[in-house]
Amino acid sequence: MQIKKIMHKNIYLTGFMGSGKSRIGKNLAKKLNVNFIDTDDVIELKYKKSIAQIFEVFGEKKFREIETEIISELINRSPESVIALGGGSLISEKNQNLIEQTGTLIYIQSGLDMIWERTKNKTKRPLLLDNGKFPTKSLFMEKANELMEERLTGYNKASIKIERDGKEADEVVEEILRGIC
Repeated sequence: MQIKKIMHKNIYLTGFMGSGKSRIGKNLAKKLNVNFIDTDDVIELKYKKSIAQIFEVFGEKKFREIETEIISELINRSPESVIALGGGSLISEKNQNLIEQTGTLIYIQSGLDMIWERTKNKTKRPLLLDNGKFPTKSLFMEKANELMEERLTGYNKASIKIERDGKEADEVVEEILRGIC
């Protein structure tokens, strides 16, 4: 596919943790010859703590405020970028509005069974941990279902929805390119 200058705004990738937003975002940005930014990475760099540590020290409410601050900063300083949002970024109506006004939102959909396979035994997911450890599959599914229900309204605001399961990251990138060209 021939890539021409098609971006005038940001492309935002949303989806549940483990859906592949970062990998897909890096590949997409490379194809489009623009910057890739992962909001979680920016938060960790700015606060010199992991996301899990930020949740532990400040709590989820403060983390969500930090997330909104970072998204606002990125919009102002990084137009025409591919930005991977944290899985819960769109809980905030303010974030939803900022993103809608400044770019194209793409929802990377993935089933919870596949997310389980991609994330099991990783402790970077503070909202899914059970006493600091990755939970059993049944507890994971219970917690993940609750989070998914809470986040679906934001995810469904995306103008492009892509099913991730059964596809390599590059296949998803090609599908995104077809959707935005």
